Amino acid sequence: MHFHISQFHHVMNRELDELYISMALRSFALSVVGVFVPLYLLGIGLSVSDVLIYFIIYSLARFAFSAPAAKLAARYGLKKMMFASTLMIALYFILLRFAPQYGLNVNILAVLSGLSLTLFWISYHIDFAKFSKKKYVGEELGIINIITSIASFVGPFLGGLVIVAFGFDLVFTFAVIVLVLSMIPLFLSKDTHQPFSLSLKNITSERTPGDYSANVGYGMEAFTGIIWIMIIFLSITNNLASIGLVASISLIFSLMLSYASGKYTSKNPYGVLRIGVLATMFSWIIRLLVKDFFQLVVADSFYGATRPSLNIPYDAISYRKARKRIAEYIVFREALIPLGFAVVLFVALIASNLSVGIYLAALGALLLYWFRYKK
Repeated sequence: MHFHISQFHHVMNRELDELYISMALRSFALSVVGVFVPLYLLGIGLSVSDVLIYFIIYSLARFAFSAPAAKLAARYGLKKMMFASTLMIALYFILLRFAPQYGLNVNILAVLSGLSLTLFWISYHIDFAKFSKKKYVGEELGIINIITSIASFVGPFLGGLVIVAFGFDLVFTFAVIVLVLSMIPLFLSKDTHQPFSLSLKNITSERTPGDYSANVGYGMEAFTGIIWIMIIFLSITNNLASIGLVASISLIFSLMLSYASGKYTSKNPYGVLRIGVLATMFSWIIRLLVKDFFQLVVADSFYGATRPSLNIPYDAISYRKARKRIAEYIVFREALIPLGFAVVLFVALIASNLSVGIYLAALGALLLYWFRYKK
C-alpha cells in the first residue's frame, strides 16, 4: 500500500489528529468485547427474542436522544460530550457484567448504551464535518477507517480467546480501561468550545426522499451484523475464539480496501458508492449460502472488503450535505440510522426468523444507491 507524504499533509490537522488517536483506542476497546455482547446476553439466559427486544430498545433510545444530544453538545462542547459518552459506555460495560449477579434489568442498560453512543456519534460527526477539508474528505475518511481497522482488527480474535480461557470478566475490565485511556487525546490541545445553533424545525427541512431512504437503509445494513453474529453462533459455530477470528479477518480485508475507497471517493463519491451498494448487497446474499466455517471465512472476508466502498462515500456525501447546517443534518442522519436497525429487528422478531434480517440488510444497502447531494 503506497502513500504520498503530500497527501497526508493535506488530510491531517491537529483537531483531527486527536480524533484519530482517540478513535483508534476506542475502536480497539470496543472490538475486544462489542461483537460478543449479543452472545453474552444469550449466555446469561436471555432468549433470542429477548435479545432482539433489547436491541430494539437500544435503537429507539438512540432515535429519541438524537436531538437532545446535539443540544447538549451545542451548549457544553463536542469534546466534553465525547468525554461524557465514553464514561457512560464504560459504566454500561461494568453494569452489564454485574447484571446477572444483582438482577439488573438489561433493557435499562440498553437505554444507557443508546444514550452514550448517541452522545458520542452526534459529537464525533459534527466535529469531523466541521474540521474535515472538503477537497480531501474521502482521504480523511479512508485514513480514519484504516486507523480504526488497524487498531481493532486483532480485537475480536483476542477477545474470543480470552473469553474462552477466562470468561467475560477480563474482557469487560480491559475494555473499560482502554475506553478511559481513549479520552486523553481529546484534551491534548485546549478545548475551545464554539457554541453552535441547532434549529429543531430545520432538522427535516429541505430533505429529499433519497435522504430518508439512504439513512434508514444504512441503519438496516450496518447494524444487522448483530443478527449475523447470532446466526453464526446458533447455526455455524459456537466457539467464540473462532467467531472472533472471522471478525478479525473481515477487518483485515476492510483495512486493505479503505485507502483506495477513500482516495476515489474524493474524486467520484457516487461511482464508489454505487459499486459499494452492489458489492455489499451481493455479500449479504452470499451469507445466506454459508453452511460451514470455511464458507463463513470466505463470505465475511468478502463482506469486509466491500464495506469501505459503501460506508466511506456514504459518510463523505453526508458531510457535504451537512455543510450548510451541520448540526441539523447530523441529527437527522443519526435519528434515522437506528430507526432502520429497529425495522430489521422488529421484522425478525415478528417473523421469529433471524435470517430475514439478511434479506433486509441487502435491501438496506440498495436504498443507498440514489443518495446524492445538491452542489
